[in-house]
Amino acid sequence: MRYLIYDVFTDTPFEGNQLAVYPEPSRDIPENRMQRIAAEMNYSETTFVLPPAGSGDVKMRIFTPGNELPLAGHPTIGTTFALADEGVIARGRDQFVFECQAARLRLRSTASASIPVPQANSASACGHRSSSPMPFRKIPRTMTRK
Repeated sequence: MRYLIYDVFTDTPFEGNQLAVYPEPSRDIPENRMQRIAAEMNYSETTFVLPPAGSGDVKMRIFTPGNELPLAGHPTIGTTFALADEGVIARGRDQFVFECQAARLRLRSTASASIPVPQANSASACGHRSSSPMPFRKIPRTMTRK
C-alpha cells in the first residue's frame, strides 16, 4: 500500500507533528490491520481514507499506535493536504466532507485558502481556527509487504 508522510504544522524537515496517510488502502482492509499498521508507523496518528459510507466525500479512520480515535485535529488537517496533493480535493473547491467515527466533518474554504481547511464553525472539535493553509512537508513512501 502506498502511503504519505507529512510533517504537519511546519515546513522544516523532522519537525512539526508527523502523520502517515494511506490515501487509497484496500476497501476491505480489516480494522485490526489498520491498527497494526499504525502501531508499526508509530506516529501519534495514522489515517486511512476510504470510500464514504454515507453522503460525505470520504470516510477517514484515525489510529494511534494503540487505538482508533473518533476525531482529531492534526490528522484531519494533514489528511486534507494529502488529499489535495493527490487531486481528491480539487484546488478552488469550497467545501469537503469527511465522515469520521465521531461525526461528519465539513471543511470550508475562505477567499485566502486554496483548499478547504477546518473553520471555527465546522471543526471546533479540532481546536484549529485558520483561514489559510499552514506549512507542511510531505515525504511520499510505499509500504512493501513482508
